[in-house]
Amino acid sequence: MQKLADLLTLYVREHGGEILLGECVKQIRIENGRACGVELQNEAFTPAYWVVSAADLNRTCLQLIGSSNLPVPTTQKFKNARPSESIFAVFLGLNDSPGLATALKRFKESHVFFTCADGNYIQLVLLSKDDASVAPQDKHALYVAKLSPYEEWEALKADRKAYLSRKAAITEELIARAEEFLPELRAHIIVQEAASPLTFERYTSNWRGSTAGWNWDPKDAPHFDVEKDMPVKHFYPVGHYVHNPGGVPCAMITSWYIARSIIREAEAQ
Repeated sequence: MQKLADLLTLYVREHGGEILLGECVKQIRIENGRACGVELQNEAFTPAYWVVSAADLNRTCLQLIGSSNLPVPTTQKFKNARPSESIFAVFLGLNDSPGLATALKRFKESHVFFTCADGNYIQLVLLSKDDASVAPQDKHALYVAKLSPYEEWEALKADRKAYLSRKAAITEELIARAEEFLPELRAHIIVQEAASPLTFERYTSNWRGSTAGWNWDPKDAPHFDVEKDMPVKHFYPVGHYVHNPGGVPCAMITSWYIARSIIREAEAQ
């Protein structure tokens, strides 16, 4: 996925576009019912004829656009909606050995959902199986994760010590569970990093650390008619929050559709 983002970045820059990394958008400016640009946290304003947001739709609409620019039924949909489940993930860099090489043969595919001895399941992804470039030669990159409700972490935002303690404990739990699938895994770890729901929230700005857009339960997922629910001219939402179920396919399809719509509109002018 990073390689795809790198290719898009290269294409944009080669065609005269500018990409600002590490710059947070404060507001999508609306004038006379039309999006006219974006304002950054540093107060810099970039005018635009079209504004496209691939960010969390809850944040995009209620914070960047503002509920005052949206119909009341639309804001109510957000109040009644729930995001997709949050996760806790551990990222491991592994040394190779004959024993580990034998254990890794259990990965018939790169993704595995494994049921542990106590009946709980974890997800393991051997990232270097499909793309050897993500790890040095004779090394492996492994991802281990489980569902972890955001509510269990929210109270720890104000207690750094308690947060780090819980993060360390869940990391150890996941590694122990992963060793049920890959015996002696711990002895091969040379790089270790963990991400809680608060980590995903901080890095992605996704509402409550959600991972794939709206909740997979249909009764908790809103359904939007973009033209009716977001009647802001020259504004287009894309990404895994636009339609359910979300995930990468929805993000790609909505982006492709909106890009074609903008091109047709530009050619017609």
